[in-house]
Order: sequence, then structure tokens, then C-alpha cells
Amino acid sequence: MKDIHVLILAGGDSTRFWPLGDKLFLNFLGKPILFYRLKQLQKYGFRNITVVCSEVNENNFLIFKHAYPEFQFELVKQVDKRGMAGAVLSAEHLIDSKSVLIIKPIDLFEDILFEEFKRLLEKNKPEHILTGVTTNTYFPGGYLAIENERLLNIVEKPHPGQEPSNIVRIVFDYFQDISIFLKFLKESKTTKDELY
Repeated sequence: MKDIHVLILAGGDSTRFWPLGDKLFLNFLGKPILFYRLKQLQKYGFRNITVVCSEVNENNFLIFKHAYPEFQFELVKQVDKRGMAGAVLSAEHLIDSKSVLIIKPIDLFEDILFEEFKRLLEKNKPEHILTGVTTNTYFPGGYLAIENERLLNIVEKPHPGQEPSNIVRIVFDYFQDISIFLKFLKESKTTKDELY
């Protein structure tokens, strides 16, 4: 896992979490939630970590980095404001042509996801991995449209009852060479916040 660059998309401003502040730095069992995400990455051997932050939360990351020097990560400010796609493009100079795993810091995963990821890399050597979780209730997120075990597309926030499957996306996306994805993000045009 040491050759895979981890890109953590943390450019949001946690406005929906008001009045509690930035959810990444909310204490849980005495430590910020971000601590547990980085500890898990460390456990599975990830060493190259870049965090895309915003102007709003950059100081919190600097304080965190000082408080927990055991974590080594590079901080990049999100300059492209187009949501998650803009966050990825803001780090382009650090990740272009590399193997990259993109995650969101607030999504907490059980270790089994990392173990399955490692197994897939060793066995199948996939070019890309997109991850989802099955659900029996509606969730206002992205849904995977699948046919014959093949991903056709992602439907962002369909109306209840119009989901293409019962598999909701979680951001745990691997690209063996992210340059193809970067090229797509730069060339695609949309007026909605669904570019990523």
C-alpha cells in the first residue's frame, strides 16, 4: 500500500453540521474523528497522504498536524471550487500519473474494506475500483447502475423509488493511474454538482 497515494477530500465547510463546528475535528473518545481515519490508513501501510482542505478549515488541520506529529500528510488548499471534482483537480500537481485512492475523511469504514481492497489489488490488479454498499432504505446519495455485474453509470440523488439499484456509492475510489480521471474531470462540462 505504500506505493498508493491517498487523497483525502476535506474541502467542505461543515455548514450542515452547524452549530457543532467542523465534524472532522469533533472529539470522539477523546480524539478528533480525523485521528481515527489517519490511524486506520497508517495501520494498512499508507504513507503518501494528501489532504485537500478549504480556507475555512486549513487552520484546524495545521493545529491537528502539530498536535499529532505521528501523522505525515501534505496539505493542499482547494482552489477549484467545483465540489469533489475541484478538490481532486486542486491536488493534480501532486497526484498526476500516480496510483491514487480517494476517500472522504468523515466516512468511517470497517477494516474489512481495506482488507478486501488489498486482496483485490494482489489478485486482480484492477485499473479502477469504485465502492458501494447495499441498502434497503432510501439514501439521498449516488447510486450505482449495474447490468450483468458491470457498472454502467452513477445516478446522483435519484428520487425515492427511482434508484437504479440498491447500491449506494461510498467514496473509496482507486485509480491505478489517475491521469485518465484527471483528464476527464478537466474536459467534462456540467452545471450541476455531479462532475466527480
